Amino acid sequence: MSEWRGVLMPVAAMLAAQALLSMATVTLPVLAPAAAVEIGAPVAWIGLFVAIIYASSMASGLASGALVRRWGALRLAQLCLLSAGAGVALLSTGQVAGVATGAVLMGMGYGPLNPASSHLLNRVAPPHHRSKIFSLKQTGVPLGAVLAGALLPPLVLWGGWRVAVWVVAGTCAMLAFALQPLRASRKRRIQRPRA
Repeated sequence: MSEWRGVLMPVAAMLAAQALLSMATVTLPVLAPAAAVEIGAPVAWIGLFVAIIYASSMASGLASGALVRRWGALRLAQLCLLSAGAGVALLSTGQVAGVATGAVLMGMGYGPLNPASSHLLNRVAPPHHRSKIFSLKQTGVPLGAVLAGALLPPLVLWGGWRVAVWVVAGTCAMLAFALQPLRASRKRRIQRPRA
């Protein structure tokens, strides 16, 4: 069990981050039946929205190595969550320009998260458990889509599509701030002098 000390929290944090980022990227497609009329764009444009997210994701992913070296994996994960949260929040403008800008911000958050989380988990995972740990972290992608499909429609029925958008955006921000103690504990562990 001692080999898992220091591993469980980073794995849970990166799994949660991966799930939330995935949930953010499918928020508008899930909410399209309710939101499309107010946004003033045909539902068929959802494909273009997804394309903008992934084009932005690919572009920002190319810079992820430099960003991890500059800020560290956990700080980058926090910034990814904040970027995606801001992008989701922009959906609530109900304007095509706000939705397009939101897609770019979501992609900018989505692209570097996987390299950042892989960098962190590679440092903390015992070598003989790495494949299991990385596989577990990657289950966050379908988990996020499952959560969006299960939770967002009831939120729309309860408070409208903008409430659902704000719940996702707020959850991204809350997780970003919740990662701070993990970042602080990792920094203390790295700075502790060796005996």
